[in-house]
Amino acid sequence: MLTDQWQGFGGLPDYTDPSNIPTFLKDLFDFLGARAVPRYASIAERDAELSSPVNGQLCWVTADNAVYVRSGGEWRVLWRASLQLTTAPLGGVSGSLTSISADIERVYGTVSFYVSLQPGSVASGATIGTIPDGFKPRSRRAIPLVTGSSSTYNAFLQIETTGVVSMYHYNSPPASGYFRGTGSWAAA
Repeated sequence: MLTDQWQGFGGLPDYTDPSNIPTFLKDLFDFLGARAVPRYASIAERDAELSSPVNGQLCWVTADNAVYVRSGGEWRVLWRASLQLTTAPLGGVSGSLTSISADIERVYGTVSFYVSLQPGSVASGATIGTIPDGFKPRSRRAIPLVTGSSSTYNAFLQIETTGVVSMYHYNSPPASGYFRGTGSWAAA
């Protein structure tokens, strides 16, 4: 048998080896299976399935949109796809939000939140969205909104521990223009 010089697989048949395809395929399957990244719907499913994980082991958790690595005896986020803010319906009794774009990322225990919005006629205190589980702050957060225009517009987003995102402003929002805000916090 030959040994793969890159991965260390020692089950490669040589021309002089007797033909034993079932054994070769089983050895290859076992070798690849030990290096595959398993997928789980939730952290609970992962923890139930992997009762004794080892350091260096990887897995994908769909509910978190993340790849986890086992390191130092605990699971850590290795990479997470950006999640979108779940937005409230545009329009309604509290006014209309012309557009919103928000990305939420979590690396280890820190959440980063980036938002760009065009407020339209949103009433102060209106709920504009909800942050998903796993990204909610431990305490209420306020994110100031800024604009590149010279107009005075004092506004901020308030994020509750429940994940509800509300917009507050001190004067009427301009009819057009985009506003940006960023913030970070330790996830609950």
